[in-house]
Amino acid sequence: MRFSDLLAKLANQDRLTPQELDQLKRYGNETEQRNSFVAGNTTPSGDLKVPQPFGFIYFNKLAVDTASITIPIPSNYNHLMVFGNGRITSAAYYERVGGRFNGDAGANYTYQNLQSVTTFPASAAFINDTSVSFGTFAAASASADARGSFWTTVTDVQGDAWKGLLSLRGLRYIDATNPVGGYIAGHWQSNSKVQSMTLLPDTGSFVAGSIFSVYGLL
Repeated sequence: MRFSDLLAKLANQDRLTPQELDQLKRYGNETEQRNSFVAGNTTPSGDLKVPQPFGFIYFNKLAVDTASITIPIPSNYNHLMVFGNGRITSAAYYERVGGRFNGDAGANYTYQNLQSVTTFPASAAFINDTSVSFGTFAAASASADARGSFWTTVTDVQGDAWKGLLSLRGLRYIDATNPVGGYIAGHWQSNSKVQSMTLLPDTGSFVAGSIFSVYGLL
């Protein structure tokens, strides 16, 4: 019998059977448990605190050319997803977007870069570098409408081991007719928790209009 039916019987002063009394007791216990959960998971403003497995951390569409950006990383996420799309002011066809964690500019980053130049694959390893590569952006010699893009995951940022990174790198140009795409795998050789992340080009500045987004995962 539904809870509303039991209440209707009580309102009509009808006698409840032993089974109905037991059911009413169970409904009461369940209601108390729900009320207790809500009371313990409610903000002072009355909003229910529900854990979000995927959350927004940062977004910036640059208003002016910018040499670097530093993003605070909250401690309640275990993994990060980082997106970028834009250009860099250097005179080349493309420029690398480097990344550092917690302001660490030491030789504590290692990564492997696999790419395809037109139809030919190529790879390179970078050992004990002063930043890790997130991807590449188009630069001043690339077509005016060209942009570089990347999608990077950084794993176990609250862990006590080295932090892994995997990046899909969008199109770039080594000259006017040779597009390049690829992926990057690397790590930051530190046991520290990630508290901040800095993105910076090897040369020049990020061009106004470049976009960066960061999301966290539990």
